Parts: sequence; structure tokens; C-alpha cells
Amino acid sequence: MSPCSKSISHQESTTLLSLPVDLQILIIPYLDFTSLISLAQTNHFFRDLINPQRQHFVGRLLEIECLPNNGGEVTLDLLKDFPTTVRYACTRCLKILPHTKFDNHALLRLRFRKPPPESRAGKQLCSWTSGDAKAQGLKRQADLKNNTFENWMSREHPLIFSPTPELRESYKIGTCRHRRTCNECKFQTGFWARNININLGWGHRNDNQDVGTASMPIIKSRQVYTYHDPSQRFFPGLFPYTGEFPARLRSYRVHHIDREAWCLYSTRCPGCERWQEFAAFRQPRMPKSRPQDAPRWNISWNSNIEAWRCNSCVAAAYGEQELGKQLVAFWKTLAEAQVRLLDYRLENGWRQFGYLENTNKEFSWTRVYRRARVESQLLREVPSPLEIMKMSVEARREIYGIWKQFLQEQGEWGSGDSIKNLWFKNPWFKHWSYGYEAMEKRAEFLKACTDRVEADPGILVEYALRGAGYEAMQMSY
Repeated sequence: MSPCSKSISHQESTTLLSLPVDLQILIIPYLDFTSLISLAQTNHFFRDLINPQRQHFVGRLLEIECLPNNGGEVTLDLLKDFPTTVRYACTRCLKILPHTKFDNHALLRLRFRKPPPESRAGKQLCSWTSGDAKAQGLKRQADLKNNTFENWMSREHPLIFSPTPELRESYKIGTCRHRRTCNECKFQTGFWARNININLGWGHRNDNQDVGTASMPIIKSRQVYTYHDPSQRFFPGLFPYTGEFPARLRSYRVHHIDREAWCLYSTRCPGCERWQEFAAFRQPRMPKSRPQDAPRWNISWNSNIEAWRCNSCVAAAYGEQELGKQLVAFWKTLAEAQVRLLDYRLENGWRQFGYLENTNKEFSWTRVYRRARVESQLLREVPSPLEIMKMSVEARREIYGIWKQFLQEQGEWGSGDSIKNLWFKNPWFKHWSYGYEAMEKRAEFLKACTDRVEADPGILVEYALRGAGYEAMQMSY
């Protein structure tokens, strides 16, 4: 046999199993957790030598959650929703779960996020050590003592003498993921019961804390969706609206937007013991997530929230007919409140004409009205803003046409200097002038939807139990 063939034969016969145990003990700590568990599952010898513990299986699970099929690295962007494919590891039940099964702190805090590959947690090895529990404990203490930020910088970035915030973040990110647990595990261990002060009640709590009770926690979700009104918030996708949404009045800033940001809440139903979105419990009062105003719960502490049940539990206990009645009442509460609000704004806008005449001498509602109405020039009848407010919807719509025509004559819907001064002094009146027809159409749309669900409650039942509502409440949570 030639020397070359002997060398090849020697290389083929050299395996990890053929090495001395002392060398194996020196090689195994350089494996990652996935390779460590795979090696332990090859045969009885490595199984007995490695003797994988719970922390090793947890480490493998944390490596699996960073794979591309589980979402990979997640770049935190509060302006975007988490993709539905993003999944995280729960280190108590040892499962890879959708991100909706976790609260905000379990995913958004720096030390609980998925680490990028170049970070300290992304390069972490299994740190396996042989010996008894005492030897393993001494090894962990030595690792904690040596694994400081200064030592990490000297190993990974020896030429950088002034650490940047990005490097400090790379050192910390993902280092506490082994303490992450899902909402259900936190419930089973009593975490929510310990962190909800029942004696204070909701009205005296910090607005940034979670609410509910020990048996029915209500957890703030990181998902923030934009809805125009509560009917869309609690019945998303039920009645798609293709028209223009009217502007909403904001008391704390001049800026107006068509939709508001609503924070979703995950709630555990005591009946079926499933986590669902808060909309599944048919409770109309809900805080919004606003840029400057912290959300505040507007539910009396006397409310027996332990008696709340989700749509599926009500249908199973009392039948779909009873669920339909409750859903219709819930819809009417939301839709009628929004219609009343729109009607109030439609009427209140006419009140601003008197204010505009007092603050701008160039503007006269009487002149505007008489230019469009010949009979008013003869009879000298010009309805005052208070009189217009008391008119019917059709009569107000006709008079609004006069105001709209006047703005169009100004060019670009009121681009003249005098009109610009009006907009500057009263920005809400500008949105009222532009969105009057949009408010009317939205109110008529909600009224038509209310008539439709009253005539056929099965629409809401089908939506809540088997339609888009069930998917929104169940599949995401």
C-alpha cells in the first residue's frame, strides 16, 4: 500500500469518537447549542458524556428562533407591524410561538430581542463543561467574571478605544432571552397576578401598566393599528368603507389626521382559557394610543370583568341568537355614538361663521349668502348660524353648497389671502369646510350599516365566529 493511500485511510478512520476523551472535552465547548444537542443524540456514549441539561435545550430553542423561517432578526420599527411569520421562543414551555403570544416587554426590551449575528449573543457558544454540579458552577462564575464589556471589546474590537452606542447595544442585545416566557406561562406562574395591583383599581393605576385582574389579565400589545372610529376598531373589515374619511379634531395639537392609532390588547378568556384580542369581549370602552396623551382606561372598577366571555363562549353557552343580540347592541353603541359625534360637528361648524366675522373684517356671511340667493336680496332674509344649526340635514346641505361655491371662487378651494387668514386663525374650520360632505356620507354609511345588522344579526354572528372577525381575534392571538 502506498503512503498516500495509508494517509487517506488514516483520515477516514479519524472521527470525533475515536479521539481521546480529554480532547473531546476540549472540543465540545466550541459547539453551538444546536450542534451540542445533535451530538448528544448520536449515540449513548456522547449522551452520557454531554448529559444535556435544560439550559442547553433552551439555548438550542433560542438559536432556532433566529432562523429565517421564524422571522430571523427583527429590526425594531414601531411604525410597522410585526410580520405574521415572526415567532419567538418561550423558555418555560419550550415552544416556538407567534409573536402575538408575548407581551411587549418580552420582545421589545433590548436584552430580550433577537440578536443580530455579529452581536455577543449571536456568537454565543454552548459553554459546555464536564464534571459535577460544583465544577459547572465554578465554570459559570468564571464566565460571568470574564464576560465584561471591556473584555468583550478587547476580544472583538481591539482597535476601537472609544465604544459607540451601537457597540454597547451589540453587547447587550438578546442576552436575557433565556428569561422570556409567553403570556400563558406568565399566567400559570402567577406573574400577572403579582404585577396587577387589584386594590388600587384601574382609575388609579399608571397608564403604561397592564390592567385587568388576576384571573383575567388584559395585556397591552405592541400592535398599533390605525382606525377612523371605534366601529372599525372593534369590527375590522366588517363593512369596508371606500369613501373619504372625515378629519378628526385633536384638542392637544393643530395637526389633524384621518385616522387614529389604536393599541390592541390581548385578553385571556376565563371560559375557554384562550388569549384573544379585546374586541372579542364586546366591551365598547377602550383607550387609544396617542402620541402625547397616555391611554387611560375608562371602565369602572365595579365592572365584573371576571364575568366577561368571548364570542365563542357566549355562543356555546347561550346560543348564536343571544350572541347576535349582544353583537347588535354592541355595534349600535359604537355606531350611534360616532353618528352623534358627526352630527354635532356638522352643526357646530356653522357656529364658527360668527367668530370669523368678528375676527376678520373682510369676511361677511351676509354678502356670501346674498350673492348666491336672489330671493335673499329682495326679502333681506339671511339665516344666522344658529338658525342654520336648527335646520334639517337637507337644508343645511343646500346652504353648505353656497359656502363651497364661495370657496371655489376663491381659487384652489380658498387660496386667497383673506381665506388663508381664516384657516390660520381657525384650522379646524378649514377641515370642516373641506370635509362637510365626507362627514355626512360617513354618518349615512354608519346608519345604513346599523339598519342592515338590525335586520339580519346573523351577519355579525358569522363575522365573529367564522369570518374575518374570528380570524382577527383568534388566529393572531
